[in-house]
Amino acid sequence: MKTFLNVFLGLAFLFASFYSFANSKCLNADPNSVEQVFECVATATINQYNNVNPFARSEQAMCNALQGIYQNVLRVQGVAAQDINGKVPSCEIFAEVLTELNGTPPLWEGCLGYSPGASHMAQCLLSIAEKSGQYQAAKQQLSNCLIAQSSYETILYSMSFNKQNRLPDNYQKVNCDAYLTALSANDPDANSQSPCAGFDQNNVTAHAKKCLLADEQLRGMKEQLTCQSLRQSYQTKLIQVYGSLPQGFRLLRCSELDNIIAAF
Repeated sequence: MKTFLNVFLGLAFLFASFYSFANSKCLNADPNSVEQVFECVATATINQYNNVNPFARSEQAMCNALQGIYQNVLRVQGVAAQDINGKVPSCEIFAEVLTELNGTPPLWEGCLGYSPGASHMAQCLLSIAEKSGQYQAAKQQLSNCLIAQSSYETILYSMSFNKQNRLPDNYQKVNCDAYLTALSANDPDANSQSPCAGFDQNNVTAHAKKCLLADEQLRGMKEQLTCQSLRQSYQTKLIQVYGSLPQGFRLLRCSELDNIIAAF
């Protein structure tokens, strides 16, 4: 399933394939010094035969792709294989370097400083969507828990340098409704949260009524609605929000759905 992340993730990973060359500013750069890493990034070239800088188009490159380029720079300079990883800057350092280089923070800056919980997930995804200029196009996908969770984990993988694409050691999967609440709280559009969020397996009928009555299109189709069509509409709306039918879902009786039709 493609997501808004595919637009720049595919481009980002191409950077890692460059075979780079740089001067001694990279060889001797302290990976914890923004100034020294910046000098390396600013002077790096693809190889000794031309002066193309592989960091020149780094605005949309993900952190691990940039770290891969940096590894190649050090490798060409003769740094021993066992010493290379210890000389590669962290994502936090790269974020500061790219901000200085490009004048704006990298797309993934809002995903730094992972801490378990819905707030970081919502902040991370919204930040990328807004900085990429695709917020409106991404809005529907951000509101789908399954797509959002997959996108979020992909980003976290891309920031796990030298950890074999592992999630953070303290990673905890975010509860869907907690994420949707956090998304709504951080969304510039205050009405972003779907009325079909907040599924309650102990009160499915009340949730279905709240979810379905909020749909103006269904309201205009009142005369054509049937028990079966409304049941299908409810399932479709739940899948749009949760990515699948949430745990505890049950089919509603026609008598319950007929009451909802009468309430339109």
